[in-house]
Amino acid sequence: MPTDPDLPDPGNLPDPPPESTNDDPARPDDCAEHRTRALEAETLAAHLTTELDRARAELAALHRTHELTALLHDAGAIDPDAALVLLNHASPDENTVAAVAALQREKPYLFRALRASTHAASMPPTRPVINSPTDLDDALHLAATKGDRPSLLRYLRLRRAL
Repeated sequence: MPTDPDLPDPGNLPDPPPESTNDDPARPDDCAEHRTRALEAETLAAHLTTELDRARAELAALHRTHELTALLHDAGAIDPDAALVLLNHASPDENTVAAVAALQREKPYLFRALRASTHAASMPPTRPVINSPTDLDDALHLAATKGDRPSLLRYLRLRRAL
């Protein structure tokens, strides 16, 4: 058979292109594996999101407990644990400062009584000053005639000051 010079030699033809990947028997298995891995990743992401939300809620509860404990200490709580249980049970979402103030109003026996001044109570009373010898006699006469308690106490203080 004569060969046409314009046609390529059949022995020197390039290799045919590879077959379509749709016909590859390994391809459906790869798709199933990828789907399985994607579903596992989505499940893991949902689980981790749930754990993260739980951890955030626990952290918020710990912050609130710490803040309440500090406020109860500052308010002079006698039993901070009991007060903390009452606060968490009664109002878990309420403002902490308002909750402690409300507990102080409702249950004052859980808190120490505030003292007006500890310095004045610990100082000894001042000694009365006797300006003249007749001050004692005047105080005695006033206590005897009036007979009231302040007059008698004034006389006794003046006498003790001698």
